[in-house]
This record gives sequence, C-alpha cells and structure tokens, in this order.
Amino acid sequence: MLHFAVNVSMLWRDIPFVERFQQAKDAGFDTVEFLWPRGENLDEVVSAIKGLGLRVALHNMDSGDMPKGERGYANDPARKAEWREMLQAAVEFSRRVDCTRINCLAGNDLGALPREAQFNVVDENYRWALPIAAASGITLCVEPLNTFDTPRYLWPRTADGLAFLQRIASPWARLQYDVYHMQRMEGRMAETIRQHAPLMAHIQIADDPGRHEPGTGQIGWREVFGAIEQSGYHGYVGLEYLARATPEESFRWLPAGRRSECAAAELNLP
Repeated sequence: MLHFAVNVSMLWRDIPFVERFQQAKDAGFDTVEFLWPRGENLDEVVSAIKGLGLRVALHNMDSGDMPKGERGYANDPARKAEWREMLQAAVEFSRRVDCTRINCLAGNDLGALPREAQFNVVDENYRWALPIAAASGITLCVEPLNTFDTPRYLWPRTADGLAFLQRIASPWARLQYDVYHMQRMEGRMAETIRQHAPLMAHIQIADDPGRHEPGTGQIGWREVFGAIEQSGYHGYVGLEYLARATPEESFRWLPAGRRSECAAAELNLP
C-alpha cells in the first residue's frame, strides 16, 4: 500500500501558507509535508495542523534563502552556529507537530573551500545534531538534488547521499529519495528504490520535464510505484510537484476518496 503526503510549500502557493493546510484537508489528504516555514508564525502553523488533525510526514529545517538559490548551509563553517541553532528549532517544531523526519539540505559548493573540507563541516554538524534528534525519535534526512536545477549542490546523485550515510553510520540518518531529481541525474529509479529502500526514510515525486504531477511527463510511474510498493518501504510518498493547472486538477491520478492511501494498481495512470 502507498501512503501519500501532499506538499503545501509547492501547492496552493497563491494563498497564505497557514491556509494551505485547510486546502490539503479539503482535497482529501490527512498527511502533509513542507519546506521550513521561514517567516511564518510557527504557533499559527502548529495550530492549523493540530486543529485539522493532520499528520506531518516530513519538513525541512531552514535551508537559507531558497528563492535566491541557497540549498542549505550545513557545509559552511562560518554558519555553523546558525545551522545548529536552526536544527534545534526544527527539532522543537517537529516535537510540537509529532513529526519524525527532518530534511537537512547540505548546501551549495562554496568554491573557495575545498569540497572535502565542506564535507567535514557537514559531518561535524550531523554528528552534533544526531543525538539531539534521536532523543526525540527524529530521523535526519540526506537529500541529493539534480545539478540542472541546482548546479552547485554538493550531493547531486544517489551514490553521494549513500556515501554520506555510510560515513555517518547512524540509524538516525537516512536518505530522502526524490524521483524527479534522480530522473534528471541518473534514471533507474525503480531499480534504485528496490535496492536501497531500507535506507530511505522518505520518497518524493514529480514528473519530468516540468516537475508537474505524475502522468504529465516521461517517467514510467507504474514501474516506480510498483517498486515502492514491492520494496517493503513503509514511509510516505511526498507530492512535491508544481501543479500543471490547479492543485485540485493535479490530483486526478489519485482515486477519489483514496488520496491518503491506496494500492499502486488503483492509481489513474496509463
């Protein structure tokens, strides 16, 4: 069985963030995910989530100014204190909304600092953070991002994320696998899911090209969803896509009344 979480940072972007949770509920979802709600009143966000009885599958910690191209700063020695402060804020927020997955983007290549030195900073930050997260039952996620959309990102391939997990060697650090990003970088998503599902804490999806909903691009979703279902993966599948038209129209591939949980065979896909 597949379990879905709708991403309220990517969808309903024309309305205030805190109001998107009601939209998710009205659309038939009981679980959400989102980027760090930078600039939002966190008390209001918590109140909206709890008031609607929603679950939070995953959220990001602060990743810097994402509209300007930042993708985390765990690799920046000059921002180590800031990163650790924001990690603690993310853990506290997760505890308030009963979330057990935090995505921590590594950062863009700083250029002036050797890459191995940057990896060492990420390593130091994670080793500091993991006991704090684990004490609250929270897993920290490592996410590779494609270099077409994020040209300087430190971890552009699945192998990069897996190498860091091997280096850290903690059960509280796991892979966040984004089908869209890895389609752009390497393909073979179904094969990768079947092989590495035990190391995946969260999966996200969008079609390619366009980063729209499944069925709008070239990805073979029957194979991908079948691999997820057959792999033994028990986490959520996050709908981290941009609706080609409206969010409501973008959900047509999900059966009405089954948008939180359904079998791969039930999906309205070719």
